[in-house]
Amino acid sequence: FAEQVLKQEERIDILVNNAGVMATPQMTTEEGFDYQLGINHLGHFLLTNLLIDRIIETGKKHGEDARIINVSSTAHLFGKMNFEDLMLQKRNNYGSWKAYGQSKLANVLFTRELAERLNEIKAPVSVNVLHPGVVSTDLQRYLIPEEDSPMKKIMESMKDKLLVDARKGAGTQVFLATSPEVKGISGVYFDNCKNSEALTSAESRNVNEAHQLWAESVKLVGLPQNYNEVA
Repeated sequence: FAEQVLKQEERIDILVNNAGVMATPQMTTEEGFDYQLGINHLGHFLLTNLLIDRIIETGKKHGEDARIINVSSTAHLFGKMNFEDLMLQKRNNYGSWKAYGQSKLANVLFTRELAERLNEIKAPVSVNVLHPGVVSTDLQRYLIPEEDSPMKKIMESMKDKLLVDARKGAGTQVFLATSPEVKGISGVYFDNCKNSEALTSAESRNVNEAHQLWAESVKLVGLPQNYNEVA
């Protein structure tokens, strides 16, 4: 996919990392990664690093910061990085929400580390992270009971009343991608189009964990070790 993008696009002004799954049963990707960490974090990490040179080049050529937007969640608040068992494969270590929280924390830590690295080389690229709200999409599909369950209609009706639609849910992403209000701002967590750093967890601000996650991610996705270097 990254190769195709690089062939077709001479410039990349905006990258939104929005692919995601939530609270799935224990599954793995084709690469053997925990399903949620693989899709919610490692895929974004790899894609961003494969495109980053073109993104930086775009910012330099056109005199305006390119932007990277990562979609996280307030679920990062209960997330913990299980570095001794990132794939949660040890006996009795997996929990659907545990895995989701870890993956969403990874989104925030990745954003912090990438922002710091881009700042170190004075790259004309900003990267921010956000909570989109509780949005009515297929993200909740693993929470909905099977077709023959009497709870299905009840949960579907609650879903329509409690969740915002996808258009509203995309609001903060569009804001971060386009608004002049965030020009020059990088490494920040947003909620409802507002700087919401005060709502982040202490672990999401842990510099050492951000460094460690980056190094582990480089190894897991098979990037050369020079990707651990700042410049």
